[in-house]
Amino acid sequence: MNNLDLTAQAALLKAGDVSARELVEASIARAQALEPKLNALTTRRFEQALVAAENADLETPFAGAPFMHKDLIDVPGFARSDGAHAALHQQPERAPPLIGALQKAGLTFLSATNTPEFASLPVTANQTFGATANPWDISKTPAGSSGGSATAVAAGYVAAAHATDGAGSIRMPSSFCGTFGFKPTRERLLSGEADGTHPLLKHHHAITRSVRDSAWLFELTQDRSAQAKYPPLSAQQLSPQNRPLKIGLMLDNIQQAEVAPPIRQAIEETAKRCADLGHEVIDLSLAGVDGQGFWAHVENMFLVRMPFLVAAIEQATGASFEDNQLLSPFTTSMGVASRDLPDQAEAKAMAAFEQHRPSLLAGFESVDVLLTPVTPNMPFGHDVLTPQGNLAADGQKIADMMSYMAAANVYGLPAMSIPCSTSPGLPIGAHFIAAQGRDDILFELAYALEEAAPWPVQLTV
Repeated sequence: MNNLDLTAQAALLKAGDVSARELVEASIARAQALEPKLNALTTRRFEQALVAAENADLETPFAGAPFMHKDLIDVPGFARSDGAHAALHQQPERAPPLIGALQKAGLTFLSATNTPEFASLPVTANQTFGATANPWDISKTPAGSSGGSATAVAAGYVAAAHATDGAGSIRMPSSFCGTFGFKPTRERLLSGEADGTHPLLKHHHAITRSVRDSAWLFELTQDRSAQAKYPPLSAQQLSPQNRPLKIGLMLDNIQQAEVAPPIRQAIEETAKRCADLGHEVIDLSLAGVDGQGFWAHVENMFLVRMPFLVAAIEQATGASFEDNQLLSPFTTSMGVASRDLPDQAEAKAMAAFEQHRPSLLAGFESVDVLLTPVTPNMPFGHDVLTPQGNLAADGQKIADMMSYMAAANVYGLPAMSIPCSTSPGLPIGAHFIAAQGRDDILFELAYALEEAAPWPVQLTV
């Protein structure tokens, strides 16, 4: 049962071929067997999940199927840590609208998944819970910051898990772990509540084993209020339409970072696959973009939250954030760097993003979808960043890793990582970006690519 997606699990449940308790038991057994190797989970509530499964409502869409959430969102009953010592004692009393919708859909929440401290790193490791391993190669990281969720899905703990994406945190772990990672148009889905990350850069959704699961979760968590910015889309509307698209292939990036040869080859093969499916593929290139300047403003958008976080930690501990040893060296370096933020850093960043908009989004004038690598990097080891976690020392590495992804967050665009290769023995994701509000185009394309080249599930760790 561990190789089934959520939709298949729900069908078995509704047909009476399996009980919710049996599915949850299988999920727990898988997690317990592999956690010593993978370390993907934080707060576990397995016994409570078994009780909830006994009372699962078969009339709900997912009828008690097991699910996990990133340890960066409030879920009542689960201690929230944000991957940090300083936040370990948070006990949420209310679920944000997004979690409420997932619970209403009948999902059984088993555990929170690991994340780097305050979701601030492209590797999933922290001082409290340690490092999460990539199930394809445990010497590698699943990336970050939704690495715990990606590992849990890739290794068969659950078929889908909640995740967030602030500058690539759904897509990069999906690429590294061979899962499907969709980042929706900003403000299309229900709120995941403020969690310390600037809302401009925050997107909630899920990492899944199949495209259809992502589509169903998308439908069930959309904002349908009178104030909603976009009309709702049903899962049926997100199904394959077989309409020809114009796809722009872009291999260069804003940081001019070198692309690993296996990634370049995989993306070029994906472009050919798209052409074979009847789409028109044209070559595009970036021009006139100050990548260093753009990333500096992205970095500042993350740093603007630090004074508030530092103040809260110092009030709770009664000690300077530099001295209390509750924060990681990297988070501490971010706190120090935030002292030197220029006046009106946020306003200046927003102005800079508008200045860059014409050059970064010019491609959408001639194409429906952009195709790029997710990241220039193949999966790397847990020690890719400096041991002391210095922002100045690691900043360029992080900028290079995020060089294809960050613009989609800044401009609120839908984007996805879809598995396209496992050469040389490690997953590689293809990155597709569409115009704001055109989530449907990406789902159409994802379905077609999934059917054309099904991807393996990594169940042998």
